[in-house]
Amino acid sequence: YSLSENLISCLFKDVSGILWIGTYGGGLNKYAQGKQKFKLWQNEANNPASLSNSSIRAICETEDGRLWIGTNNGLNLFNRQTGKFQRYLHNPHNRQSIGANYIASLCKDKNGALWLGTYGGGLSKMYRDKSGRTRFEHWNSNSNRFIHNYIQTLYQSESGVVWIGSWGGGLYRLNPKTGAVRNWVNNSENPYSISHNDV
Repeated sequence: YSLSENLISCLFKDVSGILWIGTYGGGLNKYAQGKQKFKLWQNEANNPASLSNSSIRAICETEDGRLWIGTNNGLNLFNRQTGKFQRYLHNPHNRQSIGANYIASLCKDKNGALWLGTYGGGLSKMYRDKSGRTRFEHWNSNSNRFIHNYIQTLYQSESGVVWIGSWGGGLYRLNPKTGAVRNWVNNSENPYSISHNDV
């Protein structure tokens, strides 16, 4: 019942007040304060309904109450009733898969979409089409809407604008309504430019 790993990579408190703890290599821990103990989920080699990877990078709860887990190897939808995970993995032959398997950040959208920052695949937006099927849009070097391929952090402002911190490419601002993208990078000759390109 103790914490599975001392290297903590992310923390998330859901709407019911439960604390979810992502670890580096130790899986996903759930801490219910009243019970003063931890429950653990990890990758199991021969179980496709387990976590896709035990290194957790991001945790997010969308407006519909679904809990999403971003790992070093794929995105996972956690069913809290069954304790099982549904995996979403990159398929280079399918543009409707996630941009890359290394999920560095997650951000929920005011309209119900989920934004994914990946290492290697840029920015992905996960949403449901009119028929209820899961779809992905991508912003990366392989699309005509370029945003850096290595995304570290995501934040959506009250106005709906998505702010994107990249690894080496500076800061981006995306307007989902218009598709307009703006980029700020460090300029050593301009003391008022952003201080570093790793955001």
